[in-house]
Amino acid sequence: MWNLDFYLGSFDDLLRHYQKLGYRRIYRLRSPYVSYGKEAYVLAPEPGLRPRLVYCGFYGQDLFLHTRAQWAILTDRARGEGPKVRTLTCPGCSWTLPGVKAMRSLLATVPYTAETVVVGYDYLFEPEWKDSQLGVYENDYWRLAYFKTGKTVTATLVPRRTNFGEILAATLTQLVRRGAKRVYYAGPAARVDDRLDGFDLQTPTEFVSFSGRTVPFDNALAPRKKRARVFAALPSPLLATKEWLKDAAGHGVGAFDGEMARLADEATQWARLPDRKVECGIGAVLAGLSNLHPEEDRAVYTVNYESQAGKQSAKRQYKQLVMAKIAEADKGLED
Repeated sequence: MWNLDFYLGSFDDLLRHYQKLGYRRIYRLRSPYVSYGKEAYVLAPEPGLRPRLVYCGFYGQDLFLHTRAQWAILTDRARGEGPKVRTLTCPGCSWTLPGVKAMRSLLATVPYTAETVVVGYDYLFEPEWKDSQLGVYENDYWRLAYFKTGKTVTATLVPRRTNFGEILAATLTQLVRRGAKRVYYAGPAARVDDRLDGFDLQTPTEFVSFSGRTVPFDNALAPRKKRARVFAALPSPLLATKEWLKDAAGHGVGAFDGEMARLADEATQWARLPDRKVECGIGAVLAGLSNLHPEEDRAVYTVNYESQAGKQSAKRQYKQLVMAKIAEADKGLED
């Protein structure tokens, strides 16, 4: 019987721990993929020790929690017959997100500073700006395309790997520190309140974290006279149990999404940068939830779009709002 260990950071942090336990033969797997874990190791069995599989070096904390939630379901279904699964921590160890490292490296090769950064549905914008493209810069994690939009420079950001959870927000901070004044993001969000119109782009103005903390958000894409729209943060859709969904709906939550909530939280930190005011806008294209195992409380939910026409309508609204914001910034420079 195998043991299975999960660790957020680098295997180097764990090496001495395993050596003290008595493991002497350690092999790194060439294909470590498990929900975006970057590293996987096999610890060969020793006298009195079970063989152990170690997944570590995750792309982000939310992905780590998502993977652990997957294994929690599998362990429960195994009813004691599966591997012993552990989560390891190292309070004194540090771990920089691979996506952040990759962005820092990429920005060192870019000669431009973007005043506006657009993330999500880049294919709506790039064809319209293709004649004013300044350059495309990419590595194995990110792609940045720069365009001259009037008197300002706009960049579109596309992940080649994953921007799940906090990865996107932490990466955008690198662009804000570089000089970005406006950040706009849109993507799918799982609808909780069925009364929300899927044809409309939703613009959340308040987020509730998984721990229950409320994060007010000054959404630059939200109409000023529109009523508050509450979204919730979940590091994994596997945590959206029937009980959680019922409670969220009872507290006025309209939808949930991890990237949006993390970005709203990160944007509050941008306000503390010296001599800097950063405008941030978030748009949500609503998707529904399908419960693959209706008889279970902790079930696997998949996100799906009930209406392709509604999806396209919301995306068009996102494009119109962002284009208007860029034109407004350009006009402000003329004045």
